Amino acid sequence: DRQKLEQKYQQRPFNATIQLKALIPYQDYMGDRVLVDLVDNSMLHSGKIPRRYHVIAQNEAQAAAYRNLHTTHVVEHPYTRCTVCQIQTELRRHFTKSDAMLALSIIRILPSERIGDSKLVEETVPNVSLISVDEDYNKMPYIYQKALQRRYRINNATSAQAMAQLIHNNTLEAGGLGYVYNRLYRYFDALVVYVKGGRFKWRFGSVQRIVNQMHSGVPVLVQALGIFETFVRKHQYACGFTVASTTSNDSDTKPAAYPNLTQLLARLRDDFGLRKKCQQQGLEISSHYSQSIIGRATLRAAGYQGEFHHRC
Repeated sequence: DRQKLEQKYQQRPFNATIQLKALIPYQDYMGDRVLVDLVDNSMLHSGKIPRRYHVIAQNEAQAAAYRNLHTTHVVEHPYTRCTVCQIQTELRRHFTKSDAMLALSIIRILPSERIGDSKLVEETVPNVSLISVDEDYNKMPYIYQKALQRRYRINNATSAQAMAQLIHNNTLEAGGLGYVYNRLYRYFDALVVYVKGGRFKWRFGSVQRIVNQMHSGVPVLVQALGIFETFVRKHQYACGFTVASTTSNDSDTKPAAYPNLTQLLARLRDDFGLRKKCQQQGLEISSHYSQSIIGRATLRAAGYQGEFHHRC
C-alpha cells in the first residue's frame, strides 16, 4: 500500500520521479523532486509543465528555452553499450582505384539535398566511395549486406549468409543491435554524420549518433550545423564539414570555416595523420558519454549528493 511504498522510498539516498517525454496524468507523486526528461518532444512547452518541476534537456540550447520558469539540467545520451563490441585500432594508409576509401552515411529523415552526395563524391573525389542509406527505407539487413558487398566484392547470397552467421553464433544475442552497428562501422574507412530533420532537431537534437560512431574507432565526419556545429567547436574536432546549401540562424557556423564534404573526404584520403587525429579525438570525446558517466549525471539531476564507488 501507499504507506509501505513511502517507507521504502524514504530509506533511499534520494527521492525523485523522472517522467520521460511526457507528463503523467496522475499528479500525486511521491518525492520532493519531480523531473521531466524532454528528449526530443517539441510539443512539451514550458508553460505546460508545473513550475516546481525540474527539466532535463539534451543540450544547453534546449535547457535555455526552459530556464526562465524551471530548474534545468543538461544530460546527454550515452553511446550504446555493447560488451562484445570492438574498437577499430588500425587504419588503412593508402587507397587506389581498385581499393578505394569507403565512407558510410546512415541517417533517418534524410534531407532531400543530401540524396545526390554519393554520386557527387564518386564523380569528383577519385578513390573514394560514399554509401548513403536512409534507415527509414533501408533496414539493417539490407545495409549490412550492401556494406559487405562493397567491401569484399561478394554477391547477395554470400553477404546474406554472413548476416545469418552473425545471428547464428549468438553474437547478436550477446551484443544486441549495438554490436551489429559497431561491426558495420568497422567495415568502412570513414563515417559521415549529417544533422537530421528541421530546425528543431538542429537546435535541440542529441549528439548520440556522433558519439556512437566515434566509439567504434572509425574516423567520423560531422556536419557542422546547429548543435553539431556547437559540438565540433566545443571539442575543436578536426573533421567537421559544412554544406553550403544549408544555413542556420541558430548557430555561429561560418561556411568558410569548414571544408565541404568532398574537400574533407579528399583530405582524409590523402592525409593519414588527419584520419588518425580524428580517430583519436573521437575516442577521447566518446569516452565522456559512457552509460556510467551519463547515469551519474542523471542521478545528480535527481538530487543525489552522495559518492559513487564504481569507476566509469
